[in-house]
Amino acid sequence: MSESWIFSLSAILYILFHVTALILSIVFWRRHPRVCMLVLIGSLLNLFAHGVRIALPTVFRNLDIIASFALINFGISCVSIAGSSLYLAAIFVGRGAQFPHRLSASLRSEDDWPPRQVPPRHVERGSTGIQE
Repeated sequence: MSESWIFSLSAILYILFHVTALILSIVFWRRHPRVCMLVLIGSLLNLFAHGVRIALPTVFRNLDIIASFALINFGISCVSIAGSSLYLAAIFVGRGAQFPHRLSASLRSEDDWPPRQVPPRHVERGSTGIQE
């Protein structure tokens, strides 16, 4: 029984991770509100899921309803997946919004680099293929 804390260690680390994400989303809210909103909701969903997973065995300890336990566990897994999906969505939201695509026509007119030279399709016989 003294070694049972090792099973709770991963749950504690995940809870610390989600609490850190929650705090960082609040700290950086003014800079990146959309991203922080997704991270905030995702961390709240994941914290809720971990809290229920910790409390669930206590509730079902005296009951003999395995089907209900499995169904609730499946629902909590779906909530956790939704929270993690929001983390993933936060990574990609707003990417490239402030930076236009490099090959757009508006940038080509302002670009001071010389146009790229296309290498010849066929190399002459005896040539090394290096342009001079």
